[in-house]
Amino acid sequence: MGLHRQQGTMFDEPGDDAILFGGGNLDADAPKQLLFSQVMDPILLYAFAAAVVGGFTSLGGTFVGGIIIGVVVDLVSTYWGGDLTLASALGIMLLTLAVRPNGLFGAAEVARL
Repeated sequence: MGLHRQQGTMFDEPGDDAILFGGGNLDADAPKQLLFSQVMDPILLYAFAAAVVGGFTSLGGTFVGGIIIGVVVDLVSTYWGGDLTLASALGIMLLTLAVRPNGLFGAAEVARL
């Protein structure tokens, strides 16, 4: 770990050992894997819940649904802990689907024959 002493011969200052030691330790705390396949799953679930709450046919409704989901998730995280945030977003989504199946601002499609 760190830089090899033979490669660090360009440092002729008295603090060259500290520079070599510090440069080697910068990589020690870095995560080994930054991206993985589930990195966006919670964000996508929050976005889906916001779209369902607002209604798929209304862009403004989706925006309002995002505000509602964000406020509810923040309140749940503050008062009951971070473990229930995803469950609260999905609970709000299910409650909205039970009361208004098209979302808060969604319009029902009418089929005309």
